[in-house]
Amino acid sequence: MGLRKAGVPDLPEGFSPKPEDRLDGDAIRSLLFGHEIQGRNIETGEAYRRVTAPDGTTVITVGEWSDQGSSKIEGDMLCSIYPTRWRFCGVIVRNRDGTFAQKNEYRLILQWDRFEFSMVK
Repeated sequence: MGLRKAGVPDLPEGFSPKPEDRLDGDAIRSLLFGHEIQGRNIETGEAYRRVTAPDGTTVITVGEWSDQGSSKIEGDMLCSIYPTRWRFCGVIVRNRDGTFAQKNEYRLILQWDRFEFSMVK
């Protein structure tokens, strides 16, 4: 929300998912908090794994990089902060063509990165 008020768009330019595919805050919380997701960075192909505890404590691994931080829901966005990175927020959308087997049922769209994933636990 604060980023939007400051003039920073919540979605990358040219990305406009169908409203029915974008998850709201409650759906994001249900999908991530207390669960593990796995997938990949869409642009680099690096493996992506995220475990988010019910309290928002988050362990993330992207390729060789791994860190522990915290996540919270702000409006309809997932916001996270990690000690070795900065604070960032993004939206989650359903990938209608995705499958559990391919671990691409959802997409996390950040201003600079895009991940596809499925919940595995």
